[in-house]
Amino acid sequence: MPDKKDDKKDPAAEKAAAIAKAEADFQADVQKAIEKRDAVLAKFPSDNVAEAAWNEIKGDDDLPFAQCSPHVREKLEYQATEAVKTGVSGNDFEAKAIELAAKAKKAA
Repeated sequence: MPDKKDDKKDPAAEKAAAIAKAEADFQADVQKAIEKRDAVLAKFPSDNVAEAAWNEIKGDDDLPFAQCSPHVREKLEYQATEAVKTGVSGNDFEAKAIELAAKAKKAA
């Protein structure tokens, strides 16, 4: 006589699979929304030299400036401000900040 449990699906397993699929779909939707927002925002220049410089030099694995933690954004803003004030750059980010600030000054 066949066991009735074999004919029924495990409700807990079905629920777990549904939750996992919903979470994966949600994360994919969030990533698409982020990419769509970033594409729209990329059309407008930023008044923030640190943001513009970071977004231009960041690597593929780096977060866009807007998604960085507040601590990281503050550090980048400070670093860009000091580089622009002194005109001295110690890395690519500072050099890009100086370059963008000079372009903004010429445009103004």
